Amino acid sequence: MDICIMSQEKLNRLLSSEEKVVKKPQNFPALPVNTMTQLHALEQFLADDNNLSAISLYLARYIDSTSIENSVRKLLTKIITNNLAQKFSFQGRKSKLKFESL
Repeated sequence: MDICIMSQEKLNRLLSSEEKVVKKPQNFPALPVNTMTQLHALEQFLADDNNLSAISLYLARYIDSTSIENSVRKLLTKIITNNLAQKFSFQGRKSKLKFESL
């Protein structure tokens, strides 16, 4: 039911171009995450398909259709702080944590 409501809200926003407000999902963890505890809480929140769909819609406003690099940069700054991100590399090289295993 929640997915149907979210889909309907998305369609309504697309049809009503003057409405640019996207609601933050209920119980949404504070962003950007700054600690491993907050990161694990975000992972648990996203394990629910309804939450994942809702957060995808919420974060979609940061996507730059002209540049993947800008989109990734914008999204990551909204999701994780530089302080925490510095502890990761994609494959866990140089004694860092694996970002790909999150």
